[in-house]
Amino acid sequence: MVELWTQREDIGPPPQAAWTRLDYDRDRGVAVLLGWPPQPTSAQTWEWDSRSWVQVDDMGPPPWCSIACMPDQHAVLAYTYSRQTWERKNELWTQVGDTGANPVGGLAYDDSRSRAVTMGFSSTATGLLETWEWDGAAWTLVADTGPSERGNFAVTYDATNKVTVLFGGIEYTTWKLLRETWIWNGAQWKQTSDMGPAARADAAFTHDATKGRSLLFGGSDWTTTPQTFYGDTWAWDGTLWRQLSDMGPTPRIGVGLCYDRDREHAVLFGGWGPGQPLGDTWEYFDHT
Repeated sequence: MVELWTQREDIGPPPQAAWTRLDYDRDRGVAVLLGWPPQPTSAQTWEWDSRSWVQVDDMGPPPWCSIACMPDQHAVLAYTYSRQTWERKNELWTQVGDTGANPVGGLAYDDSRSRAVTMGFSSTATGLLETWEWDGAAWTLVADTGPSERGNFAVTYDATNKVTVLFGGIEYTTWKLLRETWIWNGAQWKQTSDMGPAARADAAFTHDATKGRSLLFGGSDWTTTPQTFYGDTWAWDGTLWRQLSDMGPTPRIGVGLCYDRDREHAVLFGGWGPGQPLGDTWEYFDHT
């Protein structure tokens, strides 16, 4: 068994939609992507069925948000940097809220508890990262202890171990780049590792439910001159990190990454490489 990245397409969503968000919609059997063209007022919504990209909407959330598919609610959830909450049901985006966390990025859906999880800056103290959950109707602050205040981290829901996993980011109080791994079990945070991938921000993260591992790709080190971009692939098994590959997509940030449970492979789109937006599509799977 050999696992490899394979490039599938270099057409579809425009390369200028370089900062993208991607998740897998199990209801419809497609990867759902939100991307932003230059000077946008709303996101473009695209779908990938492992053969081609199709644009399905040019209306919806404003620029810069995180998304998560909610299979038990038959919806896609988006949470924006302006605190707007949007849902896509029956092929239509609707704004359903305008309060919640002071957003710093990252959204994961815990389908064992039917809760979306996001993190935000504390509104009452410095140095703290708040944890908020969406129950389908409203956001609730559920914790203000755990990881230090940070942004540009990677987060995914580990369906195998039934925890939300957070990796890396940059600590805003010290501007220190981080390589910590934390897990949220719905009640409390626990740091599980400070080893594995190099410290980085803006990596992409998804969970491979077939093999019971979470996959991390890319990211960058802002503290170097010039900025260092990563193109390595790592797996977190709930206890340890293991590097899988340093071949495949070129180093980049702002990547869309999700896991296609039906076809049992990861899907990656776009991002931003050194000096340029990218518009390529890759899949990571076994070649036997």
